[in-house]
Amino acid sequence: LFVQWYRTAEGKATCDRVFLYAPVIGDFIQKASIAKMTRTLATLLASGVSLLDALDIAAKTAGNAVIEETLYR
Repeated sequence: LFVQWYRTAEGKATCDRVFLYAPVIGDFIQKASIAKMTRTLATLLASGVSLLDALDIAAKTAGNAVIEETLYR
C-alpha cells in the first residue's frame, strides 16, 4: 500500500519533503541532489545546449521532487 502511494506524484513529493527536512539526512540529501543537478547542468552547457533547455533537463535529474519543483519556479 505504501509503495503504491509513493509512486504517485503526491506521495513522492510528500516523502521527499519529509526526507529533505529530516534532521540527520536532510542536508546530505539536499547536497547530493544539488550536486547531481549541477553536474548535469555543466555537462549540458559545455555541450552547447541553451541555458533554458539545460535548466529544464537538469531539474529533472535532481532526484528530489521538492528541489525539482523549486527549480521550475
